[in-house]
Amino acid sequence: YGGARVNADPRRAVLFVGLGGSGADALLRIKDQVKTRMLLPSDKTGAPVADTPKNVGFLEVDTDESVQKVGYGNARFDPFGNEFCNISVPDKPEVIREVKKRKKRVWSAGSGLTTM
Repeated sequence: YGGARVNADPRRAVLFVGLGGSGADALLRIKDQVKTRMLLPSDKTGAPVADTPKNVGFLEVDTDESVQKVGYGNARFDPFGNEFCNISVPDKPEVIREVKKRKKRVWSAGSGLTTM
């Protein structure tokens, strides 16, 4: 490595996906390395205009929105939520009640589909 920054291959797009808290931790560590080791898009003065190359993306899938506020090294998730997919269920007790109300359907080779 030796401190030299490298270009992202413009012919390839890369999406890093993390699931849950451990996935978020891994993503932030990867993002920190990308920011440290890759050439970032910059303006005419050489100042970075983005924290990752254009063809490198990150997506955290989680039920805990607070993970968006954590960081590692120089890396943080996008403050606008573009790198976060919330899969939480807003009213878990209601969902559980609805599932329990439904009758179970069972398939048997002898009688076909039956309701229990």
